[in-house]
Amino acid sequence: MRDPDNTTSAFYPNTVIDAVIERTAKGEALTAICATPGYPSRASWWRWCTSDPQLSARYTVALQQSIARRRNLDHV
Repeated sequence: MRDPDNTTSAFYPNTVIDAVIERTAKGEALTAICATPGYPSRASWWRWCTSDPQLSARYTVALQQSIARRRNLDHV
């Protein structure tokens, strides 16, 4: 289910949004995440993050966790 233009995050269940956050935190690229059937396009994701400060904050934390995870793996 690809999102039509001008779709808001309300189009998707919270489970999809939570999954994007979780997968990002684990280090998966947004390009790969958004290629999953039933997930929003990258453009929609960025639009949502731009318009929703809470979502933006959650995504920022997930990105920071991803970076920390990679740094820890580099030191092994």
